[in-house]
Amino acid sequence: MRILTGADQFEPPDAGVVLTIGNFDGVHLGHQRLLARAREVAGEAGAGGVVAMSFEPHPIAVLRPGHEPPCLSTPQGRAALLCAAGADSVIFLQTTRELLGKSATEFLTDCVLPCRPRALIEGPTFQFGRGRAGNNDTLRDFGATHGFSTEIVPELYAEQLAGRPAINSSAIREALSDGQVEVAATMLGRCYEIAGVVGHGDGRGAPLGFPTANLEAVKTMLPAHAVYAAIATLRDGSRRPAAVNVGPQPTFDQMTARVEAHILDFEGGLRGERLALAFVQRLRGQSKFDGVEHLIAQLGRDVETTRGVTARFFD
Repeated sequence: MRILTGADQFEPPDAGVVLTIGNFDGVHLGHQRLLARAREVAGEAGAGGVVAMSFEPHPIAVLRPGHEPPCLSTPQGRAALLCAAGADSVIFLQTTRELLGKSATEFLTDCVLPCRPRALIEGPTFQFGRGRAGNNDTLRDFGATHGFSTEIVPELYAEQLAGRPAINSSAIREALSDGQVEVAATMLGRCYEIAGVVGHGDGRGAPLGFPTANLEAVKTMLPAHAVYAAIATLRDGSRRPAAVNVGPQPTFDQMTARVEAHILDFEGGLRGERLALAFVQRLRGQSKFDGVEHLIAQLGRDVETTRGVTARFFD
């Protein structure tokens, strides 16, 4: 896996490459389909590899700071997912006003041609260049005079979901904002995962019999405030079921939103260590209980439900 910052760092093979360009946030099934087709085309054309070109940060973060969508993946996570889906190299273009100010032709000349493309593989809604003036017709015309082909992969739909929604990053964000982590997983092809570092908590969980790891420094979108069944991946790579609360602690009048994971069948300290949580199913909304006894009873039910919901991941 090669991760590069800028097209000028890429040394293209003599046989050229098959290139696909996009934000690729989350690397969902639609993105994976693009990469799979790119690999097929690379094999058919005898190209020297598949390159995914992305942007960091999101263009809206530069054009309208503070209005960019919450990210579904970090740059490092995105690169790993892109390579797992079929890319040999990932090029991150630094998103600047200068880059976004390039015309479509300037973008292709300055950023695409140096990669020595044999073919470009894109989705039907791909747009690029200043004012998003470039589209797939622009690609075809430019490629015809510069020696590369353009193939458009049809949009992918979630056939198993009501209404057959199109699979895209915006739809995944909407599902997560509603707590519909199973819908998000259907579109991603895997459970949605966040990661961070275990920090200091209030220490309320352990006396109740449910110690929690409090996740901090999460750089990706959180699902809606609720209680979830999840899979925790520890620093050593081991995985365990986890009952996760995302949000405040209304029973204790603590209204600061947090991510707290009670990891089943685990004893030990995790403070300062990396922890990843993959959300499997929303269990319930948040509630303010009449007393600690009622809370403990509900936490016990959450743990047992989590154990059942996640059992298929440990068969």
